[in-house]
Amino acid sequence: MLLRNPLIISNFTSTRKGQAMEEKEILLKTIEGLNASIVSLSAINKKQAEQNVKLQERIKELTAQIAWLEPSTLRA
Repeated sequence: MLLRNPLIISNFTSTRKGQAMEEKEILLKTIEGLNASIVSLSAINKKQAEQNVKLQERIKELTAQIAWLEPSTLRA
């Protein structure tokens, strides 16, 4: 007979709705946090890609200098 009591059924339903809302809020906060992490990691990745390009250019410059110096080193 307790299960047929509308007050108990109403409380049970509202409790489940409350839990669903809390779970939804937790999921939304988690998604927001993950999105912020993605933005941060993307920015870091972009900076690292730019640094890689600069390092590759510097390696080419140094390789050219070595190639230019090698013949004169051999003559000495």
